[in-house]
Amino acid sequence: MIKSENINIALVIGAVLTITSFVPVIQIIMLYANGGFLYTFEAILNTSDYSLLNYVNLLFGILSLIAFYFAKKIGFKILWAIANVFFSNGFIILLEMGYTKGGDTEPYFLGFLISGILAIIPLLVTGIIKENTFDKISNLD
Repeated sequence: MIKSENINIALVIGAVLTITSFVPVIQIIMLYANGGFLYTFEAILNTSDYSLLNYVNLLFGILSLIAFYFAKKIGFKILWAIANVFFSNGFIILLEMGYTKGGDTEPYFLGFLISGILAIIPLLVTGIIKENTFDKISNLD
C-alpha cells in the first residue's frame, strides 16, 4: 500500500505557489524573509556577494529535503516541505532574476510561476522516491 501523503504535500504546496503566482503576495513575503535570512549570513561571512550567499539557500534547501525524506510524522513532513520550498524558491529567484542582471520578467507573474514550479520538483521527486522505497520495503515483509 502506497502512502500518498508525501506526494500530496508537494502537490498542494505546488498548487498554492502556482495559483498565488498571479498575485504573488506569498512569494514576495517569502523573498523578504529569505533576504533577512541571507543578511544573517552576510554579516557572519562578511560578504555581500549574493551569488555566494545564494549557495546558503541551496545548502539549506538540500538539508530540508533530506529532513523531509526521513520525517515520519505528517507535521514534520509539512514543516520540512515548507522549509524546502522557502529555500529552493529563494535560490531559484536569485538565479533567475538575479542581482547581477537586475532584470525582471515581462509579465510580472512569469518569474514567480517558473520558480514555484521549479522549487516543487525536487520535493515531488523525493516524495515519489520515498513512497516507492517504502512500498518495496513493505512488500518484503
